[in-house]
Amino acid sequence: MPVRLPASGTPRRVPLPGYPYQRARYWIDPEPVAAPAEPATDERYDDGVAEVPVWGQLPDTAPVEAPGPLLLFAAGERGTALADRLRERGADVTVVRPGPAFAVRPDGYRLRPASVADHQRLLDECADDGRAARIVHAWALDGDPAGPDADAVAAAQEHGYLALLTLLEALPAVDVTLDVVTAGTADVTGADLLRPEHATVAGVVRSVPLERQGLRCHWVDADPAEPGADALADELLGAERAEAVALRLGGRRWTCGFAAAPARRRTGPAVRDGGRYLITGGLGRVGGAFAAELARRGARLVLVGRTARPDLVEALERAGAQVRHVRADVTDVDALRAVRADIEDDLGGLDGIVHAARLPDTGLSTGSRPAEATAELLPKVTGALALRAVFGDMPLDFVLLSSSVTALAGGLGRADDTAANAFLDAYARSPHGWRSPVLSVAWGAWREEGVPDHDGLAPDAAVRAACRVLAEGRTGSVAIGAYTVEAVAGHERRLAATTVATASTVTAADGDLQDTVARIWRDVLGVTEVGPHDDFFRLGGTSLVAAQLVLRIRQAVGARLSMRVLFDAPTVAAMAARIESLRAAPPAEAPIPRLRRPGRPG
Repeated sequence: MPVRLPASGTPRRVPLPGYPYQRARYWIDPEPVAAPAEPATDERYDDGVAEVPVWGQLPDTAPVEAPGPLLLFAAGERGTALADRLRERGADVTVVRPGPAFAVRPDGYRLRPASVADHQRLLDECADDGRAARIVHAWALDGDPAGPDADAVAAAQEHGYLALLTLLEALPAVDVTLDVVTAGTADVTGADLLRPEHATVAGVVRSVPLERQGLRCHWVDADPAEPGADALADELLGAERAEAVALRLGGRRWTCGFAAAPARRRTGPAVRDGGRYLITGGLGRVGGAFAAELARRGARLVLVGRTARPDLVEALERAGAQVRHVRADVTDVDALRAVRADIEDDLGGLDGIVHAARLPDTGLSTGSRPAEATAELLPKVTGALALRAVFGDMPLDFVLLSSSVTALAGGLGRADDTAANAFLDAYARSPHGWRSPVLSVAWGAWREEGVPDHDGLAPDAAVRAACRVLAEGRTGSVAIGAYTVEAVAGHERRLAATTVATASTVTAADGDLQDTVARIWRDVLGVTEVGPHDDFFRLGGTSLVAAQLVLRIRQAVGARLSMRVLFDAPTVAAMAARIESLRAAPPAEAPIPRLRRPGRPG
């Protein structure tokens, strides 16, 4: 068959996908053909199932017959080139660029990325002619990789995830197709995941459509090594679309699925008897479960967190561990340097790190929607960067980042959680700069104490499954849960469909907010009676049910409740009071807060 050589005659080394494509097979297959999707299995794995991402090629897609008008959010040269290619293919493109104030220019619009009012004005002006029905948000297409610089990671959010949240706040409840365009957030070839900071857009693509009927999202990750826009324009104007596509290796279309992690010969016990371990969020649910497992092995533990739990520390010591609890902010590099100095003086070093810090369940709203998102991102994103800045040069057996399956399957009402965990998964597969192997574990649901028939994985079983994976020497990311990622995604879609269907039947009772809240509680919890002071969690509520409940109440009463409100207002009366306070508060438009640079005061 004919072979095309580079015009210059100089050969190039092309990176190809890693496992499972490394096979001794040389037959040339025909063009890929889309196969019918197999039904998801809901088989339960009592000891946990471990899955790894697997990339598969999609067939080329034919162009649509008549491209319609669209809004293109472009911020740099690649965005401008994309606008040109789309116009060449017949699309009516209106370009929207970031700017210091709202303005109409000959080449399009300018608006402030953090201004809901600017976005509302844009959408109002573009509503009549249909341009606002198709939005391509490609501000994240341009820019240099942030690397370990927390300021650069924060700046990326301002043109990426946080900018998308601002757009969605302004977007009316109408049918809209939203394409989110990034570059270098996927690792198809093994050398192309250069911008994990933009993996946070998964929060919008995978979770927000579950709670917003009529919003159709697609995620296109352009090849960071290919500055041209032809393949990207072809994808955006294609007739067959997938939720997420990575364009690599000459514009080929790739999509990510998940498969059971193939068996590996163990490289040795990753967890040492009597080992020395640092656990952030060490008194929380995930960190505490790891601490309990390590305590049984006589470990020497350093638990980093903001709150003290003497009862838990004493339990770990009775189980056989030597425990030191340090009250410190995991995002503060200076505080972590002091922790390292103490560790080296007392223990002589570390054998491993478990990063399980997360936003405390206070339920307190932090103000604007971007501020809420930043608060969720801070302990996971900035915390991981701060740990690397302080401990990255140490020869550890492993660094384990605690993620969630929401990063892969989405979660109803859990966009910020999805975004933060998607960063951890991508960060673990990127050139992160740690001297030690890094593994991000996307946990499925864990069984909750006091909740009968909870179907999550038992915490001790989850930790044992993670230890097995670590012992196999795995790096990158892995999902561990009682169910497969596909099964979890199917469950979230069914839950969302049920919630949307029932939410439309619930309206606020005239003059009786408590009655409206109580009716929704009864419906979601499946109980016949709910008193004004009955505790949500004592009625059988869980964190997953809480997301469904808060979303239903948001839709019924029109108040922007925090998804964590039930931890601070766990009764009908308290929740009704919180809603009244939100209604009474004057609207305010705050600038997007910055993810604090490690070592700088907030």
